[in-house]
Amino acid sequence: MLTTFENDLKAVIGHPTTLRPFVCNGSPLDCTVFLVGLNPATKLKAGFWDFWVPGVGFDREAWFKTYVDERVAAGPNPGKTRVTKASRTRRLINHMIEGAGSVKVLETNIYSTEKASLSDLHPNEKETAPFDFLLGRIKPRLLVAFGIDAHRHLAKQKLDAKVLEIPHFADREAGWSNDKAFKLGEQVKVFVGTA
Repeated sequence: MLTTFENDLKAVIGHPTTLRPFVCNGSPLDCTVFLVGLNPATKLKAGFWDFWVPGVGFDREAWFKTYVDERVAAGPNPGKTRVTKASRTRRLINHMIEGAGSVKVLETNIYSTEKASLSDLHPNEKETAPFDFLLGRIKPRLLVAFGIDAHRHLAKQKLDAKVLEIPHFADREAGWSNDKAFKLGEQVKVFVGTA
């Protein structure tokens, strides 16, 4: 099944590809929860398929190491004086996944193009085919949608899964903390019945 999924995904996103359709640990077919944002914000030199292991799935640990290495090597963003190993959003995602424990979470986005913000996306990069493919093929039980743009897109869909709408992790007014993100993961665990 994973080989068929891999081949079908290649038909959707290409190989090689500049897209990042998802990040997970192991087989995406085992994921019962999707964490859905708008688009991946950090552009990496390494490509999606560099972290794909045939017969196993996605190597999240290798991906995260590369993510950190590339962020540090790139130096601070314009107007900043220091670089963090992980963005605020990435740090909170990691805490949420840690809180979810054994629940398999697939991190994905409505759009798969890596750009710092929605305004940086060219109209032809606002393509939902990779997300639609994942949603149709994996059929998660729960979608945790962060940010108003993800909420709006999912509201237009006919979904069998429950949708939990949360503020974007980058929204400082939402009161996100490492602990709050971890507790969100624990709520996810309760929802899917593994607590």
